[in-house]
Amino acid sequence: MRVLIVDDHKLFTDSLKMALDRLQAGNQLYEAQSREEALDYARAGACFDMILLDLHMPGNDGMDNLLALREAFDTACIVVVSGETDPRIILQTIEHGAAGYVSKASDVQSLLDALDTVLRGGVCLPGKLLRAPFQRTAAPAVRPPAPDAAPPGAPSSDALRTLSVRQREALFSAIRGQSNKVIAREMQVAESTVKHHLAIAFKVLGVGNRTAAVYEANRLKLFPDTSGLSCDTPAPVENRNAC
Repeated sequence: MRVLIVDDHKLFTDSLKMALDRLQAGNQLYEAQSREEALDYARAGACFDMILLDLHMPGNDGMDNLLALREAFDTACIVVVSGETDPRIILQTIEHGAAGYVSKASDVQSLLDALDTVLRGGVCLPGKLLRAPFQRTAAPAVRPPAPDAAPPGAPSSDALRTLSVRQREALFSAIRGQSNKVIAREMQVAESTVKHHLAIAFKVLGVGNRTAAVYEANRLKLFPDTSGLSCDTPAPVENRNAC
């Protein structure tokens, strides 16, 4: 996996590289200490499977950095790794195309677990954020639980089972930050088809947008071909963003 770390703190970057090496052998690790250095890779034609981005770096607004890298590396999974703790800002990173958020304030083991989740293609949000409820647009369109089913709120795959393979593919590409244009290109369909797939998927989850879909998928631990995935319980998900 090709990973770009964008962070102006050299010591943290080095620590992150060591952690990534411990978690998964064979990664190709690159680093940039500014947005411009990161964009130099794009101008040189480089592409990455995953980008770990520090939200706040000198000289640039954090969201501008995220938007610039999202545009330059449109198929990469971008995960914000930052000391920012404001839930509103964290949610804004998801709205702007980040596939997840890892706090620099996490203890070492939590950080390693979160990176393991991301390396295996998952989506990770802080636990406190997962406990903050979103306003639903509708009740999830899933079958009622069987009498011996797990209690409400427990991990369930019922929601995904109501979706077609292509609808699930569009949903999880969207959750990982890809635009409709990129999803359409990778699925070899029209953007209108992607919008249709996502509309159905969002209705199934009872949400109205991608940010809420990320939250709901994490809260219910709904991920393709797995039993669940979160910062606390990593689980593998196929990575479809290879260059």
